[in-house]
Amino acid sequence: MSRYILHRVAEDFGVSVTFNPKIFEEWNGAGCHTNYSTALTRNERIGMKFVDKIVNKLESKHDLHLQLYGDNSKRLTGLHETSSKDIFKSGVGDRSASVRIPSSTLQ
Repeated sequence: MSRYILHRVAEDFGVSVTFNPKIFEEWNGAGCHTNYSTALTRNERIGMKFVDKIVNKLESKHDLHLQLYGDNSKRLTGLHETSSKDIFKSGVGDRSASVRIPSSTLQ
């Protein structure tokens, strides 16, 4: 419903809407990220250990997740601060990682 409303409002202003993940090849694409924050990930004693456990589980199913989430070939190129769809990588503050852990997490 929200997409329909967006398109109708765009019509009124004479603009068009695209959900293409990367409309300009030489630019960063539209993000497709999700932020997670739970009591366990924020816990001072076990937070990063818990994050590492989650990241390991994600890594073990990387190929399956990409198959299920549709065509990411335009968005996950490994260029322009994106990860490559072919390689799973995680890192603190790493803008080219599949899973980017904010630097503030370690503070």
